This record gives sequence, C-alpha cells and structure tokens, in this order.
Amino acid sequence: YSSAASDVYKRQYLENFDVICLQECFSTMNYRKAWFMKMAVRKGFQHLFESPAPKFCSGKFVDGGLLLLSRLPFEEEPSFMSFTEGVGADGLADKGVIHACVRLPGLRDADNGAGHRVHFFCTHLQAAYQRVDWDAAHVQAHQLAQMREFVDDKTADRPDDHVRPRRHATLARKHTRAQAHKHKHAHAHTHARTHARTHVR
Repeated sequence: YSSAASDVYKRQYLENFDVICLQECFSTMNYRKAWFMKMAVRKGFQHLFESPAPKFCSGKFVDGGLLLLSRLPFEEEPSFMSFTEGVGADGLADKGVIHACVRLPGLRDADNGAGHRVHFFCTHLQAAYQRVDWDAAHVQAHQLAQMREFVDDKTADRPDDHVRPRRHATLARKHTRAQAHKHKHAHAHTHARTHARTHVR
C-alpha cells in the first residue's frame, strides 16, 4: 500500500507543486523514504528538510516522520522543534514541528520588489487511540501551545510574511507569472499571521 501511495505522489503531485509537506515519513526501517527523496530530487525538489533522528538520551526510538520538499531555495536554515509530551506509541517518536521559509518569485513586495516570503510549518500531533481519549487530547493541547510559541518565535518580527501551518499533507501549487498576477490582489495583503494563530490556538 505504501509503495502504491508513493507511485501516486510521483505521478500526481511531484509534477504540479512547488512545496510539499509530508507526515508519517519515518526513517527507521523504511527504505521507501530514501527512495522517495531521491525521486523528488530528480523531479526538481533540490531543497529538502526532514525531522532529525532522536537524540541518544531522549528516550525516543524513531524520528518525527516529517518531510518538507521544495523547488524554491530556503530563505534561511530550516529548523525543528521537538514536542516535550507524548503518550502511548507516539511517546516513542520524536514528534514536533519543522519550519522552512521560501520566497515566491511571482508575488512582489511593494517596498523592495522582492518576492513574498512564505513560512511553512509542518507537524504531526499526538494520535488518539480510542474514540474518547482524554490523555491524547491533553497532549495535543500542550503540543499546539508549543507550536504557537514556535510560530510566533519564527515570525514575530516579520508582520508582512505569509504563514502556512499544516498538520496534514500540504501541497503548494506551482506559481506561474499568470497565476501570480491573478492572485496578487486577492492574497498579497492577507493577514496570514492571524489565520495561523487561529489554527494553533
């Protein structure tokens, strides 16, 4: 099933998007991840960032399973923030949030003519193991609070940037000049930070 899903991504997504955020891409005993990353590089995704392997003394056995692919170069060094809480099987994974910032060449800032910066935050929260799982809900709330602080820390001094927090697979379509012109007036002045904070409260 996982091999079939990889083939679907290869055919339908790697050709049509500039930035892709993925979850459940664990490195431990998973040959498909390395194969998928090599395939993505061949398709033009020269800029990749993944959640790192857990530290030896952390008590975690697998990484967080996060992977971000981008055709556009990163504006700054991507980073990872590890959650401090986890229960059940999720407690053995070093779950957290990865952050990367890219610049869209089609959307121009009015002041300096450079493309708009867009911040991507990719995460995979604590899973619920039963229909009503209060332990998982408590951990999720704590993780969202940590993510809120992480988003604020990365974007507090950049009020004009756009923020895209996602906890499911995210796909950012390719921006052609015609598409950029079409969407410029509709999106260039969106209050993305407010939108982001609504998602992570």
